[in-house]
Amino acid sequence: MKSENINNLKKLRLEYKWSQTQLAELSGLSLRTIQRIENGEKSSIESIKALSSLFEIDFFISDNPEQKKEQEKYYKKLKSFFIKAVIFVIVQVIMIIDAMEEPSSWSSFIVVLIYTSYFLWISANETFNLSDKIKKTLIDNKFK
Repeated sequence: MKSENINNLKKLRLEYKWSQTQLAELSGLSLRTIQRIENGEKSSIESIKALSSLFEIDFFISDNPEQKKEQEKYYKKLKSFFIKAVIFVIVQVIMIIDAMEEPSSWSSFIVVLIYTSYFLWISANETFNLSDKIKKTLIDNKFK
């Protein structure tokens, strides 16, 4: 994911040809928050996350220890998720090979697939907040 300093928000907004009001509506932030960020005032981690999600850019603030801790925590979660995903694939490959050699073990494959998929889902949800995104999508689609 591309990284961008939060101080370049105005430039990025203008590239998209959005007004501050449009950016506020799209990001779920207040107009005043957008104005403060563009004026170089301090912004919260939640505001940065909302803008990062909207622009699909990893915004950062120079020398912000709170944000650095948050990013380190996120990268640890991301690393953990990818390790679990690799283990998931390896286990599934082993189970498929076993099931092909011994056809009666397909039921074991299905049980292991369901079990490991559940734990991979939990890890993905922890890392990417998928349940919140799914809820938001369902609500947005229902009330369009």
